[in-house]
Amino acid sequence: MKLASIDCNIGATPTLDYCDLTSDKLSKKYINRFYVDLNKDRKKDMTFFFNNLNTLEIKKVPSTKGIISRAGAQYCMNNNVIEIIDYLRFNDFIDHELLHLSSSIKDEDGNLYSGFIQTRGEYGIGYGLDEGYTSLLDDRYFLHRSKTKEIENLRIYQIVKIIAKRIEEFIGKEEMEDLYFTADLLSLVNTLSKYTSISSTTKFLHNLDEILLYYEQAPIRNIPLCYRKYSECMLFICEAWLYRVDEGYINGQINKEEYNHLLEMIKTLLNSRITMVHLPIRSVKLDKFYPAIKEKVAKKLELKYKEK
Repeated sequence: MKLASIDCNIGATPTLDYCDLTSDKLSKKYINRFYVDLNKDRKKDMTFFFNNLNTLEIKKVPSTKGIISRAGAQYCMNNNVIEIIDYLRFNDFIDHELLHLSSSIKDEDGNLYSGFIQTRGEYGIGYGLDEGYTSLLDDRYFLHRSKTKEIENLRIYQIVKIIAKRIEEFIGKEEMEDLYFTADLLSLVNTLSKYTSISSTTKFLHNLDEILLYYEQAPIRNIPLCYRKYSECMLFICEAWLYRVDEGYINGQINKEEYNHLLEMIKTLLNSRITMVHLPIRSVKLDKFYPAIKEKVAKKLELKYKEK
C-alpha cells in the first residue's frame, strides 16, 4: 500500500462493454448467501460482482503469507484472488472480501478502481474510506453470521469505520452504497467538494489513508497520530455540514427550529467519543474549532452570494 500524493488526479470509473449477470458460481452456498443477504432490502448494482465472479479464485494461505493478522484475509484486485489465513474461520471473513470483489474493476491500462479506492501504478488513494465503508457494509448485512464474526469485526478498521459512517450520514445511505458498488470515487469527491473544496476533500481522503496505514502497522505506538488525523477528518465533515445547513437556512429550505437542531448535531459530532477495542475510550474535544469553522463557512457563502 503506497499512498498517492494529496494532489493526485481522481478519474471517472471505466464501464464494462458487456457483463453476463449470471454465474454458475452462485450455486456455491456462501456466494449465494452473500448475494441474497446483500440484496434483501434493496437491489444493488452487481455488475462488477458478476464480472469478477467467473474468474475468482479463493485460497487458504499460511499466516506467513503477509496478510495483516487482524484483517485475516485480503482481496487481490490485480489478479482477482481472495486469500484467507488457513487457521481462521472461512465464513467470518469471506463476506468482507466479496464486498471488495463486488466493487472492483480494472481499466485497460491496469489502473484499479475498488469501492472508494483508485490506484495508478504503485500508488493509490481512498484506502481508508474504502476499508471503513466495506467494514460498515459487512456489519450491516452479514454480522448475524456468527458470534465470532461479531468479535472479529470489532477488532479491525475501527477508526476508519466511524468516519465512513459519518460520511454516509452526510451523503445518504442509498447514494453512498450506489457509489461504492460502482466504484465512483469521483462523484463522491465532487459532492463533498461542493461544500468544501477539491483540495480539502483529497486531503480528507489522504488523512483516512494514513489512519489505515499507521493504525494497522502499530496501533499502540501510532494512536496519538491517528487521533490527530481523526480530528482533522471530523473537522472536514463538520465544515461540510455547516456549509450545507447555513446555505439551506439562507435559501429558506431549513426553518429556524431545524437550523438550530442541526447546529447542535454538528457540535455533538465535534465532541464524539471514539471506542476502540483494547484501547481507551477517548472523547476528542473539537468544539473550540467551531467558531472558526462557522466564520470560514460564513465568508465563503457571503462571497458566493455576493457574486450572484
